[in-house]
Amino acid sequence: MTLVSNSQAGTDWLDSFLSQCTNCTYNFIATHFYGPNSEALQLYLTGLHSKYPTYPIWLTEFGFPQIPTNEVVSALNDSIAFLDSMDWIARYAYFPIFRRGEGNAFVGQTGAVWDEHGEITVAGKIWLGLNETPKVQGTGGNGGSTSGGVSGLVFTKASHWYASLLILISSLLLLRWGVD
Repeated sequence: MTLVSNSQAGTDWLDSFLSQCTNCTYNFIATHFYGPNSEALQLYLTGLHSKYPTYPIWLTEFGFPQIPTNEVVSALNDSIAFLDSMDWIARYAYFPIFRRGEGNAFVGQTGAVWDEHGEITVAGKIWLGLNETPKVQGTGGNGGSTSGGVSGLVFTKASHWYASLLILISSLLLLRWGVD
């Protein structure tokens, strides 16, 4: 069984957990990061790796709350390059996989992957590895083209293309069943 856990208490909680679960087997360390920029993300993850060097890291959520969109775009570009270059980062997932207006107050709206109308944002295109917004022609209720939302994605390195395929398949399914 795979169990993933995280705590706001960070490495203090993890140290306590690891010291109390002496007969447990650990395959990786799961963590979240919400901070102001890619440099802070890199510092945090490098420190975590230094403290637990034998475990791959799964960054199960990351985002850049309450900063302007242009800074989110820069941080996301830099972070993806960093995450892809570290062999000890096994998985990572960008958190704001929602439409603008549907995010929470903490994370904010500036890093949303979709805009209010379901179109992929600049941040979304970066995260999904796209050069343009995919369109699916069909007979759906929205005039024949759609883009949709995907939640809970955890990507391995260099698998952003896979997200594009998932969006395309999701869009086709939505068109097939006439769901907007």
